[in-house]
Amino acid sequence: MIIGSEYIIKSSYLRGLRKYEDAIDIIEKNIDNIDVTIQTVAWLAAFYAAKDAKNINLANKYAKLVAEDDNQIPSIQNYLNYLLI
Repeated sequence: MIIGSEYIIKSSYLRGLRKYEDAIDIIEKNIDNIDVTIQTVAWLAAFYAAKDAKNINLANKYAKLVAEDDNQIPSIQNYLNYLLI
């Protein structure tokens, strides 16, 4: 198992329970404990939770973090393109 993947799994689980702030917090508090090879996935999980929570400021922050590493993710492309309209 990749170091820190459990935080992403837990965040996704919390998002499914609609505990969006908790889903975001687990990523924010543990990002330094997540292997760098999957940190983009962690930020993506935080993005989805922030978007579901309708927290535009955090969703924007996480979308930009994800795009810095991989701007080819369709949900991020769509989101950022929507912001430009």
